[in-house]
Amino acid sequence: MGGWGDTWNPGSSNGNAYGYSETPVGAAKSTIATEGQIEAKEQDEEDPEDNIPLAHSLSKPPQSVQMYTITVGDPQKVGDPISAHIIYTVQTTTTNPTYKKQMFSVLRRYSDFVWLYDALCANNPGVIVPPIPEKNSLGRFQDAFVEARRLALNKCIQKMANHPGLCNDKDLQLFLESDNFALDIKHRKAEENTGLLSILSTSIASSKFYETDDWFDTKKAYLDSLEGQLKGLVRSMEAVAKQRAEQSQALSELADALEILSGADISKQLSNTFSQLAIVQKRARKLQDEQAQQDVVTFAGTVEEYGRMINSVRVAFASRIKCFGQWQNTENEFRRVKANHEKARKASKNPERLHYHIQEVADAERKAMHSKSEFERVTKLVKIEWQRFDMERVEDFKRSLEAFLEGMIGRQKELIGAWEEYQSLLLQRSGTNSFFQMYLQKNITLNSYQPCRPHFDNMTWVSTLASIGMAVGPPLVYADQTYSIVKKKDATGFSRDVTAILLIANITRCMFWIGKRFEFALLVQSILMIGAQLILLYICILYRPRHEPVSNRPFNFWHWQHYSTYVEFLAGLIVCQAILVLIFGRQDWFIDSLGFFSLGLESTLPLPQLLSNFRQKSLYGFRTSTLLGWIGGDGFKTAYFFFQGSPLQFRACAVFQLSVDVAIVGQRIVYGDKPPPEALPADEDVEQALRLDSDLE
Repeated sequence: MGGWGDTWNPGSSNGNAYGYSETPVGAAKSTIATEGQIEAKEQDEEDPEDNIPLAHSLSKPPQSVQMYTITVGDPQKVGDPISAHIIYTVQTTTTNPTYKKQMFSVLRRYSDFVWLYDALCANNPGVIVPPIPEKNSLGRFQDAFVEARRLALNKCIQKMANHPGLCNDKDLQLFLESDNFALDIKHRKAEENTGLLSILSTSIASSKFYETDDWFDTKKAYLDSLEGQLKGLVRSMEAVAKQRAEQSQALSELADALEILSGADISKQLSNTFSQLAIVQKRARKLQDEQAQQDVVTFAGTVEEYGRMINSVRVAFASRIKCFGQWQNTENEFRRVKANHEKARKASKNPERLHYHIQEVADAERKAMHSKSEFERVTKLVKIEWQRFDMERVEDFKRSLEAFLEGMIGRQKELIGAWEEYQSLLLQRSGTNSFFQMYLQKNITLNSYQPCRPHFDNMTWVSTLASIGMAVGPPLVYADQTYSIVKKKDATGFSRDVTAILLIANITRCMFWIGKRFEFALLVQSILMIGAQLILLYICILYRPRHEPVSNRPFNFWHWQHYSTYVEFLAGLIVCQAILVLIFGRQDWFIDSLGFFSLGLESTLPLPQLLSNFRQKSLYGFRTSTLLGWIGGDGFKTAYFFFQGSPLQFRACAVFQLSVDVAIVGQRIVYGDKPPPEALPADEDVEQALRLDSDLE
């Protein structure tokens, strides 16, 4: 005899793979007593230290055999509405020589799997039989439930067939290859019923069981704790599934609303934007539905399986208690027979009668020893099976969790890809391609997943510094010019038209941003430039040139005497442009015209200074720092626009403005910065005269 850790042979033709006989307790041969004594002696030799638990001396359980490849598929609903049920096609490929064929298939229903589980539990006491999914009367014909049950049955039968203690079971073979399964199990049940009365007779008077092995008490407490944890995990998974369903419904409603908006009477660009966003939301909903199905297939399915597996472990524990009851019954029967023999020996001197009682006592003793040996074998087997259960549980949860996380990560990558495509589409329509997008394309690859964490490199700092420089740099260029005018108390040499161009251009650019969103840094630049030019305009009016020529412009434009007049003009300009944007803001031609006007006007910024320098034949009063700021700023701006892929208006006007800056540099070389005759100070300004004389020398 012995456990399957000792003489296990997967190729054995016995009804099980444990290397022990399947002889019933009540039908032992005369050799059983000898075998029981030998096994007891071997166990004493294997475990000489009585204080060491038997489980500590066991070797690892044998690995699962790989003789079967079984698939449960093609679920079909059959029968009338009253007796309707689902049948499955069970296809088997095996290398087990006890089977008639290597490949075959049969049709089985759920109740057939129930019979197989019960038969395996009865045939193999002490073995933890993989459980089948629980019965469910509500919604049992729904597609989702049928598929979930099919997957659970497929996993269950595969584990049963490849279990080293079940792979050669006759009932498993009957289930897998019988073509007349209903008739065969009917005969099998009839055979089982013939021995039912004898089994009941030995079980009725079974003694109450008191556990003496602390190992089993510890494992029972562990099972209770594990069951509570798994139930809590199931509740959490159900909450996640409910949340996914709600999120999927919300995404569906959002996608429908966006589709309706895309068909409304709005601009073509905005309509296309809503339509593409609806596609992204539909894709997100599809991924949510796929993830919900994957949760059931992977992690949630494993959690529910091991919730049922705990019951199978308890069944294995209960089979040990049943073996103990049979042992106690046979012991009681042995003592009764022995007591009767003693009475008969004293009362009768008939040799034949005494020989009969001696034979009866020997049979009862053999049965008692066999029952004891069976109890010890099942005890050892349960402990080995527990090791298998523990190892498989860890491996199954590890594989399920890996599959769950890989699936979730893969779907998140798909969703990120969809949003990146949508972002690229928006940037293409707006004519921009931000540094941040380039950073994402360079550093984030969808083929390799890394945990989210802060990550910066040189490209990020370049992007940040470029944006800050673009927003703050141009307004700061005029700080030195303002300081020079205040210090001299004279605005001679600086064209006030520069402020007009910059104020009108930047106000118009802000309106352009409302219709066509370009880089936010350029919007900030426009706001800061408006503030800087208002301050510079106030300084120029406060320190007007002494010999300012008389203006012949219509309405004396931009040569007004009072600062409030300029402010009123600018306020009226803002109101008019705002009204036009409200009226024509959905028209692409109007928005593009605003862009060309604002940027084209700004590109003429150096022209008034160029003409002023030409009339005076001098760059007196025009700060070199301002000229360098123009050259550096416009050069940087031109490169920035081309590198960013900004709209055509920005690039064309930047190139024109940079060319005028180069012409002013040429004037600086030719004319120099000596003051013109009209800029010579009056006699009453002695301090100014002395400074200018020193400059002339």
